[in-house]
Amino acid sequence: MALKSKSDEQVRADVPVEKVMSSMDAGDIVRVNLPVSKATRTAWRAEALRRDISMAELIRQAMKHYANV
Repeated sequence: MALKSKSDEQVRADVPVEKVMSSMDAGDIVRVNLPVSKATRTAWRAEALRRDISMAELIRQAMKHYANV
C-alpha cells in the first residue's frame, strides 16, 4: 500500500503549516516520508523544541548546511 500525501488543508490543526510554508521557497512543495528509529525521531524532536522550530524546519536547516540545498 502506497502512502498518500495530505493536502495542506487536511493537516491537523496543531501542525503549524502556515509558519512552515512561509519559510519556504516559492517552488513546488512536496512531502518526504522516511523511516527512522524512534530514538532518532526523539532526538530530532527534542532539538527542534529546544530551538523552537518545527522538526521539518530542523531537517531543512540541516540539509541546507549538509548538502547546500
